Amino acid sequence: NIGTAILANSLPKELFPTRQENELVRDTMYGFPCVIFHREKMEDTPVFYGTFMFNNDKSNSDTLGLTTEKAESWEFRNNTSDHCLFKTNDFSAAAKPEDNLEARYPDKNTDYTNIKKLYDWVVSCKDDVNKFKTEFNQHLNLEYCLNYQVLMEFAMLTDSRAKNMFLDTVDGEIWYPRFYDMDTCWGLNNEGVLSYSYDVNIHDQHGSGYVWNDRGQSVLWNLFEEAFADEIKNKYHELRKEKLTYDNLMQ
Repeated sequence: NIGTAILANSLPKELFPTRQENELVRDTMYGFPCVIFHREKMEDTPVFYGTFMFNNDKSNSDTLGLTTEKAESWEFRNNTSDHCLFKTNDFSAAAKPEDNLEARYPDKNTDYTNIKKLYDWVVSCKDDVNKFKTEFNQHLNLEYCLNYQVLMEFAMLTDSRAKNMFLDTVDGEIWYPRFYDMDTCWGLNNEGVLSYSYDVNIHDQHGSGYVWNDRGQSVLWNLFEEAFADEIKNKYHELRKEKLTYDNLMQ
């Protein structure tokens, strides 16, 4: 999880705006493994308690560079709802968007004005990939979307195409997908069982279900795959030469 998060943080060439200003800002969590021993009294023999990861928390807005006046961060909470799959732009109270998008910053934010503008656009592009590609840079950052797409498939991040994605902005206009909770990776399912071979693809089925937990239904990412197929291929080759190398993966 953390190892893959550290890898993801190293990928962008065009950095998240506040990362450009502060080298301590990160796109993902950071941490390190540790072992903990426990004793009730100083004279007691320490007892092994377990192995853990010591890492920063997703609510640490300074670490993630969410420090501007217009910064927002929304966490996608599931793989099946119309909100998390970009199948609806209904943010009325009756649609209960709070059940599907969790405000990471500002904490407990209920103002959906800016994120709804993104949804309005994606939904309007559902059957119009040319509109999606033409207007893309008005709404999303291409570098971050390409890195997200490539690593999501390369590392088999099967629980990251809807659930666990952060959509972040510093200006309320341009959105950046960023990774969180990357433990379903490298062939492991969300129960920690090695379930998939290295050659699975995003739209593959597995038995009676799907490899990726969004079941290939994300309107946003389906449009992105179709509109930017060549760019995704080129980004993959670039990253395999520079960042997703054997030596980097083994560090």
